Amino acid sequence: QDKLLEAVRFATATMVSCVMLETMHGGTRTLELFKARPSNKGLIQPPLNPRSSGEAEAFFNLLDRYYRYACSAATGDELAPITKRIAGLYSLKDVWIDTTALMVSVAVEAVASDSAFAKLATPSQATKDGVDTIFEAIRKSGADTTLIERAISSMGTMKSSRAVDKLFALEAMGVLAASEPTNWKGLRNPIAHGSLRIDPKALQDLLDNIYGSMTMLYKLVFILIGYDGPYSDYSQHGWHIKTFDASAFAGKLGPAAKT
Repeated sequence: QDKLLEAVRFATATMVSCVMLETMHGGTRTLELFKARPSNKGLIQPPLNPRSSGEAEAFFNLLDRYYRYACSAATGDELAPITKRIAGLYSLKDVWIDTTALMVSVAVEAVASDSAFAKLATPSQATKDGVDTIFEAIRKSGADTTLIERAISSMGTMKSSRAVDKLFALEAMGVLAASEPTNWKGLRNPIAHGSLRIDPKALQDLLDNIYGSMTMLYKLVFILIGYDGPYSDYSQHGWHIKTFDASAFAGKLGPAAKT
C-alpha cells in the first residue's frame, strides 16, 4: 500500500494519505482509521489532469507505471528514488512563490542526476586531460595546501556533465521542447545567485518558468518509469494535452533508462 500511495501522490500531485487500512492476519481482520488531512494543494499541477483532459484511461496507465516503478526501485517502507526527489513539491500551499520556484528548480536538478542520464553531455577525453593538466599545474604552484585543494575541488565538476548540460542534450535529442531548459535556467540562475526578486510586471514570466520547468520534470520522470501517453503541457499557455513517447527516448539513452 505504501507504493500505491507513492503512485497516487505522483499522479495527482497531492500529498494524499490513507484514511483507512485493512489488514488480515491469522483469520483476524484489523481496521485502522486515520484522521483525514487537508490536501494542501498549491501551484503544482498533476502530470495529467483527467478531469480537464478526458484522459481517464491514460491517467490510470500513468498511475500503474509509477506504481510498478516504485515497487521495483525500493523495498518495504523505503521511498523510491524519484519520490524522494520530488515529494516536497506536493505540499507547497501557502508558501512564497519564490519557494515554489526554488523547489521546482531543485527537483529538476535532482531527477536529472539519475543514473539513466549519466552518459549525457559527458566531456570529451581531451577536455578531461586538459583539466588534469590544469590540476597538475595548480599542485606545483607552491600555494597553500588548503587553497590548492579548494581550487581543485571547485574545478572538479569540469570533468563531468552538469544538469544544464544534460537538459540541453535532451533538447537536442527531441526529448524536451526548446523552451523547457531555458525555462529552468530562468529559475535556476537567479536562485543560485540569491537575486530572485519578484517584480510584479514579471510575474507572468516567473509563472511560465515554473510551469515550463514542471513540464520538463514530468518528462524526465516519464522516461524513468517508462510512461508512453498523454500529458498536460504546462509549458505553453492553454495547458493543452500532448503525447510523450518514453520508450523511443529511453532507447536513445541506453539500457540504464529502460524500465
